Amino acid sequence: TFDHEHVPTDLLDALVAEGVTVLPAPSALIFAQDKAAMRRRLSELGAPVPRFTEVRAVDDVDAFAARVGGPVVVKTVRGGYDGRGVVLADDLATARTAVAGYLADGVAVLLEERVAMRRELSALVARSPLGQGAAWPIVETVQREGICVTVLAPAPGLSDQLATAAEQLALRIADELGVVGVLAVELFETLDGALMVNELAMRPTTPGTGP
Repeated sequence: TFDHEHVPTDLLDALVAEGVTVLPAPSALIFAQDKAAMRRRLSELGAPVPRFTEVRAVDDVDAFAARVGGPVVVKTVRGGYDGRGVVLADDLATARTAVAGYLADGVAVLLEERVAMRRELSALVARSPLGQGAAWPIVETVQREGICVTVLAPAPGLSDQLATAAEQLALRIADELGVVGVLAVELFETLDGALMVNELAMRPTTPGTGP
């Protein structure tokens, strides 16, 4: 296994080809490495995700912002973490500038709608090679400048119904993606009390395991 998702997939594939057991498998890890692949797959599974589009040109910003009717988030498809590779654009000019800069550097970019949320939650689950699953209590994560600085466990004021829904969603995602090991499904709790998947993490030192 590994302590960070950003291990080149070709290196992991080479280990697997040599007979080394790598868990989670590269075929599952890709969904924590590549945000576009993750968004597409979760959408196929019917999991709740923000509206998104993969960017081909700067003009895509205007079309997408018009479609979602509000501010957007610019994300690099690969390599971003702890606030890196993420731009919360309050206006079109900021979004266009960010996209133009990434595209000029040859960096693949994703646009997402800005979700009106109450807070961020993390559903941490583990899955065995035999498909057995278990869940930790749902936690609230507090971000500062894109970095998780506080974890509240269990999440205060979370209804049993929503906690169960978050656990079941995370376990289903782990099963559908074939994750073996630890998976964190980072969630938005929206203002209307729904859940929406933000990102996935697959490593032992994953969001929600801290003090």
